[in-house]
Amino acid sequence: MNEQQETGKVNSITCPKCGAPIREKDVNQAAGVARCTYCEAWLSISDLVNNEETLAPSKAMYEDSAPEGIEVRESEQGLFVLIPLPPDKVPRPAHETPLILLISAWVLLCPVIALSLDIDPITGLVFGIVTGLTAMLALLISTKLNARDQYREISILERRKLLLTTSVDDQNSVSIPVDGMKQFYVTQAFEKYAGVNRGDTLLKMVYTLNGLSEDNSPVPILEGLESKAEAIFIERTIEKHLDIADKPVAGEVN
Repeated sequence: MNEQQETGKVNSITCPKCGAPIREKDVNQAAGVARCTYCEAWLSISDLVNNEETLAPSKAMYEDSAPEGIEVRESEQGLFVLIPLPPDKVPRPAHETPLILLISAWVLLCPVIALSLDIDPITGLVFGIVTGLTAMLALLISTKLNARDQYREISILERRKLLLTTSVDDQNSVSIPVDGMKQFYVTQAFEKYAGVNRGDTLLKMVYTLNGLSEDNSPVPILEGLESKAEAIFIERTIEKHLDIADKPVAGEVN
């Protein structure tokens, strides 16, 4: 892919002919085709998927080394895997917008306060800007530090024989009996995201960790993973912990 997840940038779906990003409006999923806006090449959906797979390393390269940011811990209690949230999925703190408005109001009020104290309003404005920028910098640092603590967790609890997934906001969490899973595998799909230009919608590839139940029904476990390396490493880590052989499943990412 053009840009790796470790840089914090989005992995855009690109044209295999010219390398330009593919936009949502370029793709007709019902017909299974796409047309690049830049080079006007007609492409099949399989061309786009195969291009991403060609640019990405093979599955075997992901099985033993943990991607950056992922933490794995095994103990008598079970297996615990922490997966950092992508930067664009980290929820903004509830206090961020009120604080920005408060800082802006402070900067605007400083000249008025200075004038009421017989101080040059320009001096008051400069003071307000300097203190306001300092407060904004502190808020930015706090937000960045908060983002580092945002994660999802997969746990396999030995005593209860359960596989659990949780996130910081407890959304999309699942609880699955481990004994009901005979295989784990990764699938991929397109996801829309906003481009740099207003109203421009681009596509990226995202990955889902699935379980395969005893009756061969797919069970989505962890969705929205933006790195193939993350998804496959987590799959193999779980299979190794449960001593499950990695067997091919229809539709999985190789």
